Amino acid sequence: MKKAQKDKLERILNSYFGEIHKIYVAGSFREESFYSSLKALIEECFQLFPLQSEAGVLVQPKKTQVGIPDFLIRKDGDIIGYIEAKSPDANLDEAEKS
Repeated sequence: MKKAQKDKLERILNSYFGEIHKIYVAGSFREESFYSSLKALIEECFQLFPLQSEAGVLVQPKKTQVGIPDFLIRKDGDIIGYIEAKSPDANLDEAEKS
């Protein structure tokens, strides 16, 4: 990765963590409160790496055979992945069991 890309990635991540910190400390949040920040992070990272520029993110897609993911990632119309998001205070061990 070139220095310019590293610097941009650092700015993107700092912005993302700043946004989720602001939401978290304000309180009264739900898991979905963080979705727009995560969507923006993913989309900005797609632009940072040119091979991924045709990828897109859909928040709260319809139910699939494996459940209801929080995000659907597509590239050139093909599904390349799903993301299940949790709020920063979630117990991931408990979430994995459910």
